[in-house]
Amino acid sequence: MIWGFCFVAPGNSYDPLGNLPSSRSRVNIRHLICCTCAGIIGSEREIEGRPSASLMLMRLEQVKIVPLFLNQQVLETLKHKEDWYNFLEVYPNEKPCFLVFADSFTIDCNNFYRG
Repeated sequence: MIWGFCFVAPGNSYDPLGNLPSSRSRVNIRHLICCTCAGIIGSEREIEGRPSASLMLMRLEQVKIVPLFLNQQVLETLKHKEDWYNFLEVYPNEKPCFLVFADSFTIDCNNFYRG
Protein backbone atom coordinates (compact mmCIF):
# COMPACT_ATOMS: atom_id res chain seq x y z
CA MET A 1 0.00 0.00 0.00
CA ILE A 2 1.50 3.33 -1.03
CA TRP A 3 0.80 6.54 0.85
CA GLY A 4 1.64 10.02 -0.39
CA PHE A 5 2.34 13.28 1.40
CA CYS A 6 2.37 16.40 -0.74
CA PHE A 7 3.63 19.78 0.45
CA VAL A 8 2.66 22.73 -1.73
CA ALA A 9 3.96 26.30 -1.72
CA PRO A 10 1.36 27.95 -3.97
CA GLY A 11 1.91 30.76 -6.45
CA ASN A 12 -0.28 33.06 -8.52
CA SER A 13 -0.41 31.15 -11.80
CA TYR A 14 1.18 27.84 -10.80
CA ASP A 15 -0.90 24.74 -10.10
CA PRO A 16 1.42 22.26 -8.35
CA LEU A 17 -1.46 19.82 -7.84
CA GLY A 18 -2.14 19.70 -11.59
CA ASN A 19 0.14 16.69 -12.09
CA LEU A 20 -1.10 14.70 -9.11
CA PRO A 21 -3.94 12.84 -10.87
CA SER A 22 -1.50 11.28 -13.35
CA SER A 23 0.99 10.58 -10.54
CA ARG A 24 -1.70 8.82 -8.52
CA SER A 25 -2.69 6.59 -11.42
CA ARG A 26 0.93 5.67 -12.30
CA VAL A 27 2.01 4.92 -8.75
CA ASN A 28 -1.31 3.68 -7.32
CA ILE A 29 -1.30 5.95 -4.28
CA ARG A 30 -3.95 4.73 -1.83
CA HIS A 31 -4.25 7.94 0.21
CA LEU A 32 -2.77 11.34 -0.45
CA ILE A 33 -2.43 13.94 2.29
CA CYS A 34 -1.62 17.50 1.18
CA CYS A 35 -0.83 20.69 3.02
CA THR A 36 0.33 24.13 2.04
CA CYS A 37 3.50 25.76 3.29
CA ALA A 38 5.76 28.75 2.72
CA GLY A 39 8.70 26.75 1.38
CA ILE A 40 9.70 23.28 0.25
CA ILE A 41 12.63 21.18 1.43
CA GLY A 42 13.35 18.26 -0.86
CA SER A 43 16.08 15.64 -0.97
CA GLU A 44 18.36 17.84 -3.06
CA ARG A 45 17.26 21.44 -2.60
CA GLU A 46 15.23 24.00 -0.67
CA ILE A 47 12.86 26.46 -2.34
CA GLU A 48 11.44 29.50 -0.56
CA GLY A 49 9.40 32.40 -1.86
CA ARG A 50 8.54 30.64 -5.14
CA PRO A 51 5.80 28.24 -6.20
CA SER A 52 6.87 24.65 -5.63
CA ALA A 53 5.73 21.22 -4.51
CA SER A 54 7.28 18.13 -2.98
CA LEU A 55 5.76 14.65 -3.05
CA MET A 56 6.90 11.97 -0.62
CA LEU A 57 5.78 8.37 -1.25
CA MET A 58 5.93 5.54 1.29
CA ARG A 59 5.15 1.85 1.09
CA LEU A 60 3.64 0.95 4.46
CA GLU A 61 2.40 -2.63 4.37
CA GLN A 62 1.56 -3.32 8.02
CA VAL A 63 0.77 0.17 9.22
CA LYS A 64 -2.69 1.46 9.95
CA ILE A 65 -3.03 5.09 8.83
CA VAL A 66 -6.22 7.03 9.39
CA PRO A 67 -6.26 10.57 7.99
CA LEU A 68 -8.46 12.94 9.98
CA PHE A 69 -9.25 16.61 10.24
CA LEU A 70 -9.53 18.57 13.48
CA ASN A 71 -10.59 22.20 13.66
CA GLN A 72 -10.94 24.58 16.62
CA GLN A 73 -14.67 23.89 16.98
CA VAL A 74 -14.10 20.14 17.36
CA LEU A 75 -11.04 20.69 19.56
CA GLU A 76 -13.16 22.61 22.07
CA THR A 77 -15.45 19.58 22.50
CA LEU A 78 -12.57 17.28 23.49
CA LYS A 79 -12.51 17.83 27.26
CA HIS A 80 -11.60 14.41 28.66
CA LYS A 81 -9.27 11.54 27.72
CA GLU A 82 -12.23 9.45 26.64
CA ASP A 83 -13.33 12.21 24.24
CA TRP A 84 -9.92 12.02 22.55
CA TYR A 85 -10.00 8.21 22.42
CA ASN A 86 -13.42 8.27 20.79
CA PHE A 87 -12.49 11.02 18.32
CA LEU A 88 -9.22 9.37 17.29
CA GLU A 89 -10.59 5.82 17.57
CA VAL A 90 -7.37 4.76 19.25
CA TYR A 91 -6.32 3.85 22.82
CA PRO A 92 -2.99 4.17 24.68
CA ASN A 93 -2.46 0.39 24.81
CA GLU A 94 -2.22 0.47 20.98
CA LYS A 95 0.85 2.74 21.31
CA PRO A 96 -0.21 5.07 18.47
CA CYS A 97 2.06 7.52 16.67
CA PHE A 98 0.82 10.66 14.96
CA LEU A 99 1.88 12.97 12.15
CA VAL A 100 0.35 16.38 12.75
CA PHE A 101 0.12 19.19 10.23
CA ALA A 102 -1.17 22.10 12.30
CA ASP A 103 -2.08 25.63 11.27
CA SER A 104 -1.20 27.67 14.34
CA PHE A 105 -3.26 30.59 13.02
CA THR A 106 -6.56 28.68 13.08
CA ILE A 107 -6.23 26.29 16.03
CA ASP A 108 -5.10 26.64 19.64
CA CYS A 109 -2.00 24.44 19.40
CA ASN A 110 -1.31 24.59 23.16
CA ASN A 111 -4.79 23.21 23.85
CA PHE A 112 -4.22 20.55 21.22
CA TYR A 113 -0.89 19.45 22.71
CA ARG A 114 -2.41 19.27 26.20
CA GLY A 115 -5.10 16.97 24.80
